[in-house]
Amino acid sequence: MRFEAEAEVARPVEAVWGEVSDFGRWEWLARDRGARLERADNLDRPGAGMTWRGAVDLAGKERTFEVLVDRHDPPHLLGGVVRVGGATGTATVRLEPLGPGRTRLEAVVDLTAEGLSGRLLIQSLRLIRGQIDTRVERRMQAFAREVEERTA
Repeated sequence: MRFEAEAEVARPVEAVWGEVSDFGRWEWLARDRGARLERADNLDRPGAGMTWRGAVDLAGKERTFEVLVDRHDPPHLLGGVVRVGGATGTATVRLEPLGPGRTRLEAVVDLTAEGLSGRLLIQSLRLIRGQIDTRVERRMQAFAREVEERTA
């Protein structure tokens, strides 16, 4: 199952990268939305190998998760692997300069099932696919506007 979203941001790629790679802020947002998570690595600076573990309510059930950053190429590429509830996903965020002060922000998540629990999770997500696509697109557009406001 694949989810994709993109937005154009009226800011230079370096400013957008600063927001995309603000891991402390992403941790806060996840906790604010009900996730319980903790850092599971000993890295002292952002980069490949950063890892988080935790739990989140997903599709009506508490599911444990792990997130590993496996690609960190400032200011153009951030990627990782997500394992949650019997499913594994790859996530990629790409930043492409479009000219002075403009950046294309693209995000892609590919989920695959591992075992029965993963197949059930993905089937549950397929049932609400339209809602998920709408929510992802709205959040991407909102994030783009927030980046513009915070970096003005």
